[in-house]
Amino acid sequence: MEPQVAEVLQKIEALKLRLREPIDKEMQAGGWREESARALAESLEELAAKTKATGELPPISERPRHMARGLDMWGIHYGGPYDDMVALGDLLGAIP
Repeated sequence: MEPQVAEVLQKIEALKLRLREPIDKEMQAGGWREESARALAESLEELAAKTKATGELPPISERPRHMARGLDMWGIHYGGPYDDMVALGDLLGAIP
């Protein structure tokens, strides 16, 4: 497994754990809800499962590269793991 793929999996695992924690007031103010956090954790789990099964990331067209847009669709604009989610999306777009 490529080091970049291992890095992505590590970041996904950390985010999944964070998204499964209770939503605090800062997260609520940023637009986070239990439903959105749970759905995003499940989406990350699917990405991790595909990646682990093949040992490589899915084709770039199937990666959640534009995480900020996705979060915006959920009404999430800051707080909690927002910055880490956006950074993950950027990383997924940067890996060939």
